[in-house]
Amino acid sequence: MNRIKQICNLIDNCQCVYDVGSDHALLAINVLRSRKAKHVVNIEKNWLPHNAGKANLAKNHLTTKTTNVLNDGLKNICSKVFMQPNYVVIAGMGGKNIIEILNTRDSKLSKDTKYILEANCDVDELRKYLAKNKWDVLFEDICLDRTKFYQIICVKQGTKARKITTLEAHFGSVVKQKDKKMWLKLLRDTKKKIETKRLNKVSKTFATLYKSIKEKL
Repeated sequence: MNRIKQICNLIDNCQCVYDVGSDHALLAINVLRSRKAKHVVNIEKNWLPHNAGKANLAKNHLTTKTTNVLNDGLKNICSKVFMQPNYVVIAGMGGKNIIEILNTRDSKLSKDTKYILEANCDVDELRKYLAKNKWDVLFEDICLDRTKFYQIICVKQGTKARKITTLEAHFGSVVKQKDKKMWLKLLRDTKKKIETKRLNKVSKTFATLYKSIKEKL
């Protein structure tokens, strides 16, 4: 399934969604067309994608249902947007960039907001950060778009830090997965890729990961 459509499907019907790094506003178009939200706030830090998104929304007659903001992530966002989000989507960027956005988010954002995160690299670093900084994982999902796996994590601010294993850092907990068969498919695919590199040539981290995958399978 298309990654953007799958993220859209994970959103329950609500009033407002923020899309951080909205690019061409494709998520907003999907969310509004499927009536998942009544309003979408598109947040971009660069003029080019910001303007491209606005043009795309106008073309689809969705301008009145969106707010388009030039802003650096969620920094002081509540001074520019007065509607609190039910969901914040941060997708299509590296895990370290997502961590930076979460670390610098506006303190006035509601603690009840759900965050849907999709990192295209460093997903293990993102999960470690979430566990250490008291974010509760509500559920996880995996999208296979053509030949690439995308791991999607839905979280909410919690009260307790957690410890996670190497396997959980890279792939999440099977208990939280919406599609356990797809989770196992990702594990098998990763195991195969590690084997093609020859274990004596991979890093200690991947050797440990390989062992954990074998035990799980």
